[in-house]
Amino acid sequence: MAIVAPTMEEMQQVAEIIRSGFESAHDPSVQMRVNQFLQEHAADPKFNVCLMEIATNAGSGLAEFTRAQAAMAFKQNTVRHFETAICPNVKYHQEKLKAALHDPSAVVRQALGPAISEVAKTGAWPTLVAELWPQLTQNNSPDFRSAVLGAVKDVCTYCADQLELVDAASNQCQASVLVPEMVSFVLKTEAPKEVSYATQGLFALLDYQSEEANSPIYSAFGQCLQQTVHALKKAMKVGEAASAESTRIVVAALGCYRLLLYYYTQLKAINALGEIMQMLFSLTSGHPNSRIALAACEFWRDLSKGAEYVNDLVDLRLVPDLGKMLLSKLVYDDDELAEIEGEEEYAPKANMRQQGSRPQDGDDDEDGEGSVQLWTLRRCAAETLEGLARLVPLVLLPPSDHEGGQKRMWFLAEQVLPRLQAQNWREQESAVLALGVLASGMDSSVLQYYPDLFPHLLRVLEGTPPHYMLHSTTLWALSQNVEWIYEDEERFRAYLPMLLRLMTAPKRKVQENAVSALSAVLDQEQKFLESDGHTYLASNPAYLEAVLTHIAQGLAPGGFQGFQLCILYDAIRVLAEALGTQLATPSGQEKLLKPLLEYHLVNANPTEHLVLPQLLCTLNSVVAGLGSHFAPYRVNLYNHCLGYYGKFFEAQFRVRDGAMRIEDVPDFGQNPTMAMDLITTFLFTAEEDEADLEQVKQMILHTKYPGTDFGFLDLVLVPLTQPEVLSSWKDIHDQHFMKSINFVGEFMKPFAGKLAEPVMQALPSLFLHLKEDTDLCNDMAWFLGQFMHDMAGNMSPEQQQALVGQIANHLVPILVAQAWDKNLLMNVAVAVGKVAQYQPQMLAPALDSFFVPLVHYIGETIDSGGNEEQPSERAVAFEGVTKMLAANFSVLEDPVKIKALAKAMNKFINLDQNYPSLHHKCVEIASNLRNALGGAWGQLQQYGIVFPDSILRSLG
Repeated sequence: MAIVAPTMEEMQQVAEIIRSGFESAHDPSVQMRVNQFLQEHAADPKFNVCLMEIATNAGSGLAEFTRAQAAMAFKQNTVRHFETAICPNVKYHQEKLKAALHDPSAVVRQALGPAISEVAKTGAWPTLVAELWPQLTQNNSPDFRSAVLGAVKDVCTYCADQLELVDAASNQCQASVLVPEMVSFVLKTEAPKEVSYATQGLFALLDYQSEEANSPIYSAFGQCLQQTVHALKKAMKVGEAASAESTRIVVAALGCYRLLLYYYTQLKAINALGEIMQMLFSLTSGHPNSRIALAACEFWRDLSKGAEYVNDLVDLRLVPDLGKMLLSKLVYDDDELAEIEGEEEYAPKANMRQQGSRPQDGDDDEDGEGSVQLWTLRRCAAETLEGLARLVPLVLLPPSDHEGGQKRMWFLAEQVLPRLQAQNWREQESAVLALGVLASGMDSSVLQYYPDLFPHLLRVLEGTPPHYMLHSTTLWALSQNVEWIYEDEERFRAYLPMLLRLMTAPKRKVQENAVSALSAVLDQEQKFLESDGHTYLASNPAYLEAVLTHIAQGLAPGGFQGFQLCILYDAIRVLAEALGTQLATPSGQEKLLKPLLEYHLVNANPTEHLVLPQLLCTLNSVVAGLGSHFAPYRVNLYNHCLGYYGKFFEAQFRVRDGAMRIEDVPDFGQNPTMAMDLITTFLFTAEEDEADLEQVKQMILHTKYPGTDFGFLDLVLVPLTQPEVLSSWKDIHDQHFMKSINFVGEFMKPFAGKLAEPVMQALPSLFLHLKEDTDLCNDMAWFLGQFMHDMAGNMSPEQQQALVGQIANHLVPILVAQAWDKNLLMNVAVAVGKVAQYQPQMLAPALDSFFVPLVHYIGETIDSGGNEEQPSERAVAFEGVTKMLAANFSVLEDPVKIKALAKAMNKFINLDQNYPSLHHKCVEIASNLRNALGGAWGQLQQYGIVFPDSILRSLG
């Protein structure tokens, strides 16, 4: 297709508009006009050619910042409108972008660099690295080489998967060539900028392969491991001598050393391990740059996760010094204290974030409430110490003290406990933190000291500490031993009032850790209820009332805000899951339900991404826990959920109808789908009571979103029947599609009158999702089997045949190919088995082609475990298999197929012992199999299928 080039006049007009926006940066009205102009034309291919011409025309006389602004606008359009705006002229843009690497303006090169990686991300430029890398030897200009290396680094960072694609001509992937070339380049160049980009690229590739073990990138590094170690050593030297690039180079190199742990055995074989560890120990313990010390400590953090490293740590005699060094890093430094004085940092491992995780690039604290923990050297040292303690308690012993139980706790007794008596509160606090870390890592080993430590730590909580962080960390440390505390009521009685009192402490961090500690207590309540029924809150109204009273204070207007409130919601969630209907008391209603529903829900912002999602999650647990006791509040909560769900779709309808621009659509986040989950919970909790279920059904069927004729079910159908409504946002479309398809699959029977006909009409377009190797395909496979199972009874034989034919034509080829994800193949196998129940004669003639994968993956689903409902689904699938065998018994003339059936069938038969309610289905399947085998039933054992006596007796 010929490129429609803009005229010179058009280019000048666009350039002038961009220039005016840059020069009037402080004039909101001008900025609005410029942004509106850029957005209106963003998807126009000709306009993007114009932007590219402006950005890359170095001889036009345009200011470099005008050209750079055009480059950034082009980059944004690549992200948002690649298919419509860039793809029609992609070859032209690729040539222009490559040429721009020679641009004399560093500002323009830096602006167009990200555009190169954005085009590469789409998969439209698989040969990019192969085109760029050879140019490094053809041009010695430092600016050009830096631009090329920057582009290669971006490709390694964002498009590493494309580097593993095998080229048909050479029969090798780019990664196998690029990795040794980059390693060799680091060894040759002395330019800090070039070393920096190349080392960052190596880190990106190592980081990618860590998610894909035994990938081509993994193999490429393995084949040049010795050279890689030398290259990293060279990069460290360059980094030490450089100024501007120093930290970037060293941090990237240290990240590479950390990721080389995947080659641990090979590193030992080339005698590189000891030198690496000694260097990293030195950097962790004494480097003045906190970023470099942290990057070095992350090596030890990752190493502490693997039991295979323990012996080498001990043999290298690093463990005692490593333990002492990590302990020293737990002490707050002045910079950290300055940050937490503003209460923007969070205490160690707050319950709201998974233990051992850390913020990812791009995480931020968007509301100023500290929703993300800061990743610091102190935190990394704490995780590392915990990991070491979890591996083997003995790893913290001096090497000469391996023998003898008296010295097992050398590190705790001689290094940690003396710090509790230190005059400096920071030393005390680091010791308390270490106690919590060791308790988390060493299980019961540390508890031998707790009878003496517990009163001391309670006194810390009771008094006025020299710094509030001593309270905060003590609360956290005690929460790591809550199971031990919970085992004795005297300890529990002393502990509970302390943490409840500190929920209203003046400092936010103390409040948060007090509520997190309460969540840990409630977790124990739930565990003990599930095991031996030994509880405190459930059996002692005074304890429960004290907890409810303090929770109510946090829920009151003017109480907890932001992340504090999220932690409190999480505690309520655990309380509801633990005690359930015991909260349906006047006090529970007054102190929990009313504040949540009449204040917090009413005042929630539907586009808020921190508090509202946690509130909806908590209410989901409250609804599930209280069951029918929640009925008086159901309509109120349902109306709010319908409101959140409806507001989302209202905005999408307005975009489709041209009444709203895409850019103006609010970001609703997870709130609409979480509201949908709550409505789903209403249905699940009402299933055991027919009258209650009918009330929920009528509420759902007859309540409309205000000002419209749409009810909840109408909105659920939108992603299935009107996919164009969400076509501008693929991720959002996929998320809502999966939610809708799962809801319709679960509740087709009770809402068949509303859902069946629209779904039947939409099936041809729904089948298209089976061509995608994604979660959409997985959910669609499950849905088709469920839909057939639920609706076949309402169909005529002709309708059944038509639908079975369509489903089989789409699912059976997936099963035969066996090229996709195992979970998908299991879902497909179960779906095919379900479908075969109704028209087995349609599938039976081709059974020979897919029989082995069919029974194999149905059997695999049994290995995957699950509740009683899941084995019931497998039973329905096996019933379909036996019906097909009855129609085509010749399949079992093949010994391979007989063995496959026997292996899967024996797995299923064993379910009869674990799930008594499946006994009838097992008998039915055995009966079908007996009919299919005919005279061969007597020789069943030679097939390897052994039915238990209970089933044989029922067969008669």
